[in-house]
Amino acid sequence: MRFILIPIIFLGQVFATEVYIAPFKGDRKAAITYTFDDGLRSQYTKALPVLEGLGLKTTFFIVPGLTPNVTEEARRKRIADWGSISWNEWVEVTAKGHEIGNHSLEHKNLAKESEFEINRQVNEAQQLIKEKLGITALTFCYPYNSRNEKVDSIVDKQFPFSRKYQTGFGGKMTTEIMNEVVDKAIMKGSWEVAMIHAITLGYDQFKDPQQLYDHWKYVKSIDSEVWVDTFSAIGQYKELAKKVKLDVKEGENELSCFLKGMEESSYKSSLTLVVKVKAKTAKAMQAGSPLAVEVFKDKILVDVDSNKGPVNITWN
Repeated sequence: MRFILIPIIFLGQVFATEVYIAPFKGDRKAAITYTFDDGLRSQYTKALPVLEGLGLKTTFFIVPGLTPNVTEEARRKRIADWGSISWNEWVEVTAKGHEIGNHSLEHKNLAKESEFEINRQVNEAQQLIKEKLGITALTFCYPYNSRNEKVDSIVDKQFPFSRKYQTGFGGKMTTEIMNEVVDKAIMKGSWEVAMIHAITLGYDQFKDPQQLYDHWKYVKSIDSEVWVDTFSAIGQYKELAKKVKLDVKEGENELSCFLKGMEESSYKSSLTLVVKVKAKTAKAMQAGSPLAVEVFKDKILVDVDSNKGPVNITWN
């Protein structure tokens, strides 16, 4: 008796070659976002230079109603005060590629406020960020991490992403403990969100800031396993990856991949397309333009745009 193997086809996809959207950019095993609350002075003077030196991008949740216009005014505040980084300095931070998020106008406990006051705290803060920085904040952080159904309903209508869970980094946290948080995220394949306040002289300050700096060096050393980026960048990627559907047509050492379901999306994130084949070289095109390609011993990674038509990939 002879058996004939017939490839299974679904939406044009031939499963002889496994093709999928990576759960995290670069097909990394996990992701982490470092978020800084309250605009404390040491975040700018102590943390930012280290982050910049390592090339790590992060998210700062600021309190616009307490933020001074100029640096001289910010320096006159106590170093532990909310809003002790100036708008001039936030312009610089934004230009470096870090994210500015909304932490309410005056850092009130929104769960204790009226609907009118919640809206005022959220909307006026958003207006100031737009006026001072020329950007629209995509992310929100709840003051005191306090929220209820009323607060959520207002925030969720305006922000695609809000910080509803977090792991506190500070106080007596050591490099080993923080590294373990990341190691566990790699094992679980999860996105970890770290909440940081003061680096020195302020709420939940580190007993030894070098512990944090050494942790960041560790994370940088395992860049191939963990993706470090802003809250909105990782949020947008995960939303796109969850919604997009693939329609794959395969030939010999080539395939065409159509990304469906995101035609009306306003998200700007690119996605990592994984093609599980053994190849020495590979090329990819989308909308007439070459795409960034990485070739590994058992897979090809292609950086694709979800809204620019089919992706054509060839390999040897």
